[in-house]
Amino acid sequence: MSLPTYLSHPVLPWEPDWSAPSLSAEFHQKKNRWDTGAGPIVDDAPHQGRPRTARRLRFVLTTRAEITDARALLTDTLMGRLGTVWVPFWPTALTLHAAAASGASAIVIQSVDAARLYAPASNARKHLAIFASTPGSAPTMLLRQIDSVTPHTDGTETLNLHTALSQDVAAGDAVAFLLLSRADSDQFVLQWETPSVAVLELPLIDLPKETP
Repeated sequence: MSLPTYLSHPVLPWEPDWSAPSLSAEFHQKKNRWDTGAGPIVDDAPHQGRPRTARRLRFVLTTRAEITDARALLTDTLMGRLGTVWVPFWPTALTLHAAAASGASAIVIQSVDAARLYAPASNARKHLAIFASTPGSAPTMLLRQIDSVTPHTDGTETLNLHTALSQDVAAGDAVAFLLLSRADSDQFVLQWETPSVAVLELPLIDLPKETP
């Protein structure tokens, strides 16, 4: 199996099973707690300055080739909790406000207050997966870095991209944050439904401190 790469890390482009109850996100943030006699004091742990998103994605594999690719993902790419992989932040997606032509160096989205929440010093939400629709075939995933955010008064924001778009993007195309992740367990579940159909449960946690 050959996965695309972005900034030297492989990218997992598979779309998960949207009907799966495992498409939930748990937000983990460690805290330091002390009892001072006047009540507990809670502070962010210095080694964990922001929440980490844990997800369990479920993939339905309907061919022997897909099953072979899934096994290669587990053994060769993830290697338990050792390897890293870029994963779009399913199911959350940004909403494009307008189409963007090939060669454009910015996209306009409906505001998510990114101008305030986006921090240049933090890379955790600095990368995007843009799914450009392609007539007659699956969408093309364009991977781009956000250089800056420009807010507007009409409820939109402009995301200024580090690299220009290589093809047209329609207003209805999906956009998601791209998160550097690793497996959250050394144990995976590959459940066989038939000799050629299997279900993969993949626990992931994002790595905000290690994102390039």
